[in-house]
Amino acid sequence: EITKDAMKYSLQEQSHTLTDEGEGGVTRVVAVNYSEREVSNYSAAGIEKSSSDAPMNQRMEEQGEEMQREQLQMAQRAAKLQQMILSELLSMEEEEREKSLLDARAAHEKFLKDAM
Repeated sequence: EITKDAMKYSLQEQSHTLTDEGEGGVTRVVAVNYSEREVSNYSAAGIEKSSSDAPMNQRMEEQGEEMQREQLQMAQRAAKLQQMILSELLSMEEEEREKSLLDARAAHEKFLKDAM
């Protein structure tokens, strides 16, 4: 409780310094939310960890959500591209389609070979 009050007081006292208006900007701090996270010295198995070990696997929830959004957007783009390719292939004559598929297979195999 003392820490929260100290932060609130500090923010009120320094509110004029938490801005970039003097440098031509328009950004200023209007609120701060204080939170703490308890880190245990014990692993999930109950084994004591070294005090110098850094906490592992602690990501902000927003980062996980952002990553999911990016993955969803990528999957949507891939599905759209797949539909465009399929439509284009189906609109081709049989001979042209066979040639395009052979070229695509060769390019795919070359890519896999170069990647490994």
